[in-house]
Amino acid sequence: MSPVGRLVDLVLFAYELIILAAVIVSWINIELPRGIADFLEKTTGPLFRWIRDNLPSTWGALDLAPLIALLGVWVVRQIVHVLL
Repeated sequence: MSPVGRLVDLVLFAYELIILAAVIVSWINIELPRGIADFLEKTTGPLFRWIRDNLPSTWGALDLAPLIALLGVWVVRQIVHVLL
């Protein structure tokens, strides 16, 4: 894989970790320093909102946005592995 491909893969992997951290924080409901909470909201919030706005609401209270986001990032990483 080229250096650009590795960099893109690293950034996407970091974003996967950020999504997982946001999910864990929302489940556990722990008090985080304001900067960390703001960072998680600013980095994952827009994507989650876009997915929620475009996802049919047939799932009730089950929030599938993080799962779909992780799946989307994984697909992009796989494409990067093939192309770069």
